[in-house]
Amino acid sequence: DGPPFAAVMLANNETGVIQPVAEAARLTHAAGGRILVDAVQALGKIDVDLEALGADWLTLSAHKLGGPQGVGALVVRDGTPVARQIHGGGQERGSRAGTPNVAGIAGFSAALQATLDDRATLDGLAALRDRIEAEVMAARPDAVVFGAGAPRLANTSCFALPGFSAETQVMALDLAGFAVSSGAACSSGKVKPSHVLAAMSAAADEAASAIRVSLGWNTTPEDADAFVAAWIDAAARARPRAMA
Repeated sequence: DGPPFAAVMLANNETGVIQPVAEAARLTHAAGGRILVDAVQALGKIDVDLEALGADWLTLSAHKLGGPQGVGALVVRDGTPVARQIHGGGQERGSRAGTPNVAGIAGFSAALQATLDDRATLDGLAALRDRIEAEVMAARPDAVVFGAGAPRLANTSCFALPGFSAETQVMALDLAGFAVSSGAACSSGKVKPSHVLAAMSAAADEAASAIRVSLGWNTTPEDADAFVAAWIDAAARARPRAMA
């Protein structure tokens, strides 16, 4: 009951695909509703603007920027209601009770500023991501890159080689010195196929062999080449085939 409510991600944490949030907001508002935008994955990687997105609420987190874990922010459009969950005091303009985590807030601010100052480096990661995907596809044409035709975050790649299980890839790459995940990083090690890839109509064998690879501000072309070499070697051992 009541007006419509939508909650959407600005950028998906498994595939890096950037969602058409402004259009979703337009449709939601046209129906008399409100929209919450989860911009945790996108902050610091692309422009995040409450007005441009049409968001009523915007959620952010410090840990995706290298800031302190457990520190986040809720940006609220003027006039948008917020129901407090912690009662008893009038801190933060009456929105909650309790003393703010000053050190965490300062750490969040510093991490965000450092990220924004270094956006050019992060933007350059798209070339490394594309390089990794191109070399993977050149070595194994039966590999699948999810979201390849859509706008994506520069630092995220999600790809699969059907028949080469994600669990095996995670272990093989770990032994080679690379940390990747199957599905969302916050649920690394799970066995259940990704609900994100299922929603994208990925075949079962594709979803079961999908890994997410993340690049960072200090990732180098040499890192990318070493990763691809390790992945190709692991794939050859897991799924040997005659090379053309």
